[in-house]
Amino acid sequence: MLGGQVGFVGVSGPRCMGSLQTVSQGALCRRIHGSTMGEFSRVAPAMSGFRGGCTMLLDPVQIEKPDRNTRTVKCGVRISAPLAVVWDVLTAYDQLAEVVPNLAISRQRAHPHGGIRVEQCGVQSILGFQFKASVVMDMQEIFDNSKCRRIVFSMVDSRDFKRFEGTWAVWQVNPRVTRLTYSVTISPRGLVPVSAVEWRIMEDVPTNLAAVKNACEKVQIEVETAAKVNRV
Repeated sequence: MLGGQVGFVGVSGPRCMGSLQTVSQGALCRRIHGSTMGEFSRVAPAMSGFRGGCTMLLDPVQIEKPDRNTRTVKCGVRISAPLAVVWDVLTAYDQLAEVVPNLAISRQRAHPHGGIRVEQCGVQSILGFQFKASVVMDMQEIFDNSKCRRIVFSMVDSRDFKRFEGTWAVWQVNPRVTRLTYSVTISPRGLVPVSAVEWRIMEDVPTNLAAVKNACEKVQIEVETAAKVNRV
């Protein structure tokens, strides 16, 4: 994601493109798309949003300052869907723009060594100016154990960032509930002040996580509905 989601690009998080099609928990097309920490800076209030008819509570957004021109942003959310569903949504790299509000483009590119390389871009308004940001990242999908997985993303190339890296982490709370956290560390290039980027990301990361939560829970509802129909 840019701002912060699996990798979200931009001043707020990358965006992906495509359409999310769901048939079963393990049958989503694999297409979409941050953990470096420094001195603790501040914590924004937890965000509650009203989406899909229910109130969702996200973790407080944490902002850390590893150095003068770098920020690390962290947030998390609890999702009422199995780990496999959440993983399928996050790793549908070519489709994430349809899930994450502030992603304009997210698409896989050829990797020279057969890995996962994703290009993401977004457009944000900062201080009255339209800021376009793009980044090419390598994604490493890590299966720690049966209940915990991570997507670690690291920047390969960007005209807008000197540093853009982070982690998506998912772990099973129980068979029907998954915990998702996102962490991204960024350093902008050019004239855009890091304080403006920090503010924009702090606004957008909770929105992006809420969107991922909604997408995962929608998938799970469809899976359960289909299962009921098949039993009839």
